Amino acid sequence: MAPPDERSGSGPIDRALRQLLADEQHRGHVAERRRRGALRAQADEVWTLVDVLRAAAVDGVQVELHAGPVLTSGTICELGRDYVAV
Repeated sequence: MAPPDERSGSGPIDRALRQLLADEQHRGHVAERRRRGALRAQADEVWTLVDVLRAAAVDGVQVELHAGPVLTSGTICELGRDYVAV
């Protein structure tokens, strides 16, 4: 028959295993929070092409647009849903 400590799960090995499990769960929670924070930061930094063109138009930035063999340079004077006027 095993001593009372070992049957009740309060022996040194059981305590060490519980502590190891708790530590691993904590590490998992920390890693998940970091991953979610990084994804939120990345989502905040995502710009679409329209966002970039709109910012360039507002700031009057000189741009070069390539449409096939045609190269157009200048500032954006109009930005439509499916066109850019330079």
